[in-house]
Amino acid sequence: MYQINRIAKYVTLRNSLALGFALIGLMILLYLLLFPPANGNEQTIIVRSAIARPTIGLNETDDNPPSEAITSAIYMSIENTRNSDVTLVHAETNAAAVAELHQTVMEGEVAHMEPLPDGMLIPAGETVSLAPGGPHIMLMALPQHLRTGDEIAVSLTFDDGTTIIQGATVE
Repeated sequence: MYQINRIAKYVTLRNSLALGFALIGLMILLYLLLFPPANGNEQTIIVRSAIARPTIGLNETDDNPPSEAITSAIYMSIENTRNSDVTLVHAETNAAAVAELHQTVMEGEVAHMEPLPDGMLIPAGETVSLAPGGPHIMLMALPQHLRTGDEIAVSLTFDDGTTIIQGATVE
């Protein structure tokens, strides 16, 4: 009889432990599904090296608001580490009343800017450079001059709803 009681206690303990471990495993799995871990391999959009062009230099004393003809541009690189394409559809900054996505187009030896109403495609796994002579964010109707050394913020909105606020140094 003693042997049967001992075996029954062992089986009960073993079943209780198995059930306990199963419940703990289930709770961990549920937690990981609800709160996935953030790590360096997370697929995302990365913005680097954002700069804006000045409208006047630091040594100039023009404190008058810029004329409507004064413009600037923001350049940067945008890396898409996701497995799917994403499109930059909108840019906004308090440094200008109008911020448009543009592309520089050459016609013979003359360059002109064309708006990109459908946005800028950032292919999956690639980096797109917004640079002079290529795609960029055109700033128009500036309420004040941009001087070398100023810092401005630009909000970038993508077609999937992602918004990134990025600082840009005027240089």
